[in-house]
Amino acid sequence: MNVETAQRLADLRRSKGFSQEGLARKLGLSRQAVSKWERAESSPDTENLISLAKLYGVSLDELLNPSDEIEDDIEFENEDRARQREAEAAERARTHEAAARATEAAT
Repeated sequence: MNVETAQRLADLRRSKGFSQEGLARKLGLSRQAVSKWERAESSPDTENLISLAKLYGVSLDELLNPSDEIEDDIEFENEDRARQREAEAAERARTHEAAARATEAAT
């Protein structure tokens, strides 16, 4: 399961007023199973996906696939993270160069 789907499951659970424990009881599962879904460590099986869709009043497609608007948000966040990683890499390179110049000057 990807992180976006896991986040959507957590958001749906909260919006319907369920705690992880409450949802787990409703589905006959452990709270840890629900927690793992919401951390993208595991995925609900087909039976649980159908139960979740019915419980939340959404289709399986809505449960598993983000809308175009969410896709745009995800793309923006991914681009933003990429820019952040590039900026951090550039800063590390400048720091390395400064340390190399300082070492050279000291010798």
